Amino acid sequence: MAAGPDPRKPVPVLRPASLDGVRVNGGFSTRLGGVSEPPFHELNLSHSGGDDRSAVAENLLRWCRACGLSRCPPLVQRQVHGAAVTWVGGPDGASRAIVAGREADALATAEAGLPLAIQVADCVPILLWDPRAPAVAAVHAGWRGTAAGVVGAAIETMVQRAGTNPENLRAALGPAIGGCCYEVGPEVVEALAAVAPTEVFVEPVAGGRPRVDLRRANRAALVYAGVPEDAVELVGGCTCCDPDLYSYRRDGPRTGRLMGVIEIR
Repeated sequence: MAAGPDPRKPVPVLRPASLDGVRVNGGFSTRLGGVSEPPFHELNLSHSGGDDRSAVAENLLRWCRACGLSRCPPLVQRQVHGAAVTWVGGPDGASRAIVAGREADALATAEAGLPLAIQVADCVPILLWDPRAPAVAAVHAGWRGTAAGVVGAAIETMVQRAGTNPENLRAALGPAIGGCCYEVGPEVVEALAAVAPTEVFVEPVAGGRPRVDLRRANRAALVYAGVPEDAVELVGGCTCCDPDLYSYRRDGPRTGRLMGVIEIR
């Protein structure tokens, strides 16, 4: 069962520095500051994996409070490692109730007070915002989504729905498994080789399999889609290396999930 609330326990928020001074709120979680018991300890923000539901609910409250979100819980949909994007709000966008039942790997909106979230435990969490439109998006990019072009699909949705100019976009890539740890098979190399520059492939350790830097691959996808290179920020480190982050590769299926969240104030 969940432990009692301890308001003195800090909940860290990894905030992109480039969000300072704009009408956008967001950040990335760590595994610190929650009430989940092992193996999910502490701030597991997902009901998948078998964690106690009351613990997850308490963790979400703490996370929303730490981020200063306007609503709790934030909007989350079922992620399926594809390139589908859900536009939320407005006369022809999905409602909050519809989002909960959708399968897609990116959420975008131009409506204020709608926090959008994605959950990860090695995949790349990406936050996008256009401070001029304004419009925001939260993107989940594993190797399949990266190869399928989920970043470009999210940006194209913002262009079509909110009139975003990609040159005005800012992006933050949160904690994800790094090229130091992400050994992959030939199917991953083949899929990414078609869409990513060669520098995303890291020399294998002697006798080991090829390694891939997924954040570098998605940074390249952002730049290719028109986002200025100096507008792309990396936040946090490798999930597999850092014990304060959740990692499916390191810990297996009985692990928690990190969250990336963004909203227009």
